[in-house]
Amino acid sequence: MHERPPMTLPRLLAGALSLAALIAPAALTGCVEDREGVPGDTAAEAATHGEAMGAALAAQAEHEPMPAALAHLGAILLALDRGELAQSAIALDRVDDPIVFDYAALMSTRHAAHAAEMEALLADRGISPLTGSLSSMLRAEARADEDELKLTPRRELAFTYMRLQVKVHAAGDVLLSRLSAIAPDDEPLRALLASTRDAVVAHRLQAEAILRAR
Repeated sequence: MHERPPMTLPRLLAGALSLAALIAPAALTGCVEDREGVPGDTAAEAATHGEAMGAALAAQAEHEPMPAALAHLGAILLALDRGELAQSAIALDRVDDPIVFDYAALMSTRHAAHAAEMEALLADRGISPLTGSLSSMLRAEARADEDELKLTPRRELAFTYMRLQVKVHAAGDVLLSRLSAIAPDDEPLRALLASTRDAVVAHRLQAEAILRAR
């Protein structure tokens, strides 16, 4: 029996994005042109990218050791929160747009609270987060997004931050849908996953509206 080769997020995304390209709408709204480094980027394109990324991550969840274990799920959700906190910290430090600043402040508050809630749930059960391939991929993707923000000129930071926010929340929606299906039979955890997904959807819609207005 051959051992399954290790999967990485770029390899998973290659297939998912090729499929997304076939189903992406031909005409996208909210197009922003002539922006350095991100020509022609739109909220719809960012969402399509995020959904493809989420599908790839959800597929990887099927191959996690003990994919439904609370320790693994805790590490995955905390990786999402910490990525959001790192992005919002950069935006709060450098962004000039007041609407984007307020959105980043909201993300900072909400994800700090969510991380604390997740950590408390794990602590109540005497469990520590357990790193797996999926949470490692999420941390790597978050670092790449953070690096992109750090390299973005200040005048383009609001646009880039909101584009990334659409992407990560679209990905999070797809991933959380799958995680909810494989989560252990733990009522507080399932309630947390449901409320998390509701928040992710709301944050995505808010991010898309802000991005289209930039």
